[in-house]
Amino acid sequence: MTDIVFRGRMVGRRVRTARNDGRTRLLFFLGGMRSNGITTSVLNLLNAIDHSRYDVTALMPRFRAEDPLANRALIHPAVRQVFRIGGMNGSKALQLRRHARDRRGLPPAPRDERWHAQLWDSEWARVFGSATFDWLADFSGYSPIWTNLLLHSPYAARAIWLHNEMAADQQRTVAGKQPHRRSLGLVFAQYAAFDHLVSVSPSLTELNRAELADYAAPEKFVTVRNLPNVARVSEGMRAPLASVLDPDEVAPEWLTQLEQPGHDTVWFVTVGRLSTEKDHARLIRAFAQVHAQDARARLLIVGTGPLQDELERLIHHLGLGGAAFLAGLRRNPFAILAAADCFVLSSTYEGQPMVLLEAALCELPIVSTAFSSVRDALPGDTIRIVAQDDDALRDGMLAHLAGEVPVTRLDAAAYAAEVATELAAVIDAGRAAAATGSIRTIRHS
Repeated sequence: MTDIVFRGRMVGRRVRTARNDGRTRLLFFLGGMRSNGITTSVLNLLNAIDHSRYDVTALMPRFRAEDPLANRALIHPAVRQVFRIGGMNGSKALQLRRHARDRRGLPPAPRDERWHAQLWDSEWARVFGSATFDWLADFSGYSPIWTNLLLHSPYAARAIWLHNEMAADQQRTVAGKQPHRRSLGLVFAQYAAFDHLVSVSPSLTELNRAELADYAAPEKFVTVRNLPNVARVSEGMRAPLASVLDPDEVAPEWLTQLEQPGHDTVWFVTVGRLSTEKDHARLIRAFAQVHAQDARARLLIVGTGPLQDELERLIHHLGLGGAAFLAGLRRNPFAILAAADCFVLSSTYEGQPMVLLEAALCELPIVSTAFSSVRDALPGDTIRIVAQDDDALRDGMLAHLAGEVPVTRLDAAAYAAEVATELAAVIDAGRAAAATGSIRTIRHS
C-alpha cells in the first residue's frame, strides 16, 4: 500500500492496488442518461453482459436532474460507476488554446501539439488515477469532449457506437437549428483513432461505412445489435394500465378510453422522442385519413421532446381531439403496448429502434416506414414496411384494420445469444490488436 501525501502532509489514507481477478476490464461511457433510445440500449446491454467474464465500469457526468438520476438507478449492480466532476486542470490561456484547437476539428494529437495531448492525459489521470482497462467504448458517440477523453486512456482497444445514420443526424434540423452539426463534425474527425465503429444493425453498418468513408477505414465498421430488457418488458406488460400514471395524476382521456372493457376502438401506438427524425407529423396526418375512413381508429404517441407543442397544434388543426393523443413520457410504456392493437413507426431514419424489439416482445403487429435499416431491425419479415409518405403510411394502417398485418414475435433467448457473440467478437478483435501493438496510441507521457 502507498501513503497519500497532499501539499506536503500525510493525510492518513492509503491506496491499495486492486487485484486482477482475470476478467476482461471494460469501460463504457454512457452519455447523458436522459430517457431516450441510447440510454435504454446501454442499460439493457449492461444488464445482459456476462459479468463473470467482464469487469465493467461505467463513466458518466455527475447528474442532478431527476430523469438521468432515475435512469442511473437502473444500472446493473455489478457495474462500477465513475463520474467526471469539475473542470480540467491547466491555465485559462491553455484551456482557451485547447478550445480553439478542438473547434478546428483537427485529427487527434499530432506531434507538434504535444501540449494538447498532455492536457487530456492529465484529465484522464484526474478522473481515473492509474486505473487501466482492456477495452473502452464511447457508447454515446455524440460528444467530442468525452471522445477526446477516452482516446487519451492508457494503451487499450477503443470502440465508438454509431446509433443512427450519422451523416443524416449531423444535418438534422430542429426549430431552424442543427444541434449536432458542429459537435458531430468534431466527433467524426476522431473516428480514425478508434479501432471499431459500431453500428446497431448490419444495413446501418453498410450505410455508415459508405457515408463516413472519409473518416475511417472500411474494415473498422462493425455491427453489434441492440438488446431489449426482456424482464422489464414482461413485468411492465403485466402491470395494470394505471401503473403508467404519476402519483396523484388524474387519468387522462386516452387512458380512460383504452381501459374501457369491451371498447370498440382500435389503437395505434408509437413510442419515441418528439423530434424531427421520428416525423410524428407524418403519422398524425396519415392517421387523420385513417380515422376519416374508420371512426374506431385511435392514435397514442408516447414520449416527449422539442416538437410537442407543434404536434399538439397539428392534432387540433386536423380536428382529431378525442381520437389522437400525446401521452407524454411514461416510465412503463409496456402496459400501454400490451393494451394497444398495432405499433406504428413513422421515422425518416433510425439505427435499430429499441421500440421495435419491445413491440415484438409485446407481440404486436408492426407498420413502419422504409428507413434504411428497417429490414434487418428484427429477425424475420413480418413488419409491414411502407414508403415514407402520408398516403403509404395511411395504407399500412388501413391494412392492419383489414387484418392483413401479422403479429411480430421475437425469440428473445436466441436473439440475445447472437448479440452477445457480436459484442464478444468486437472486444476480442480489439484486444487482439492491442496484443500485437497495432493500436494507435495518442498519449504522451
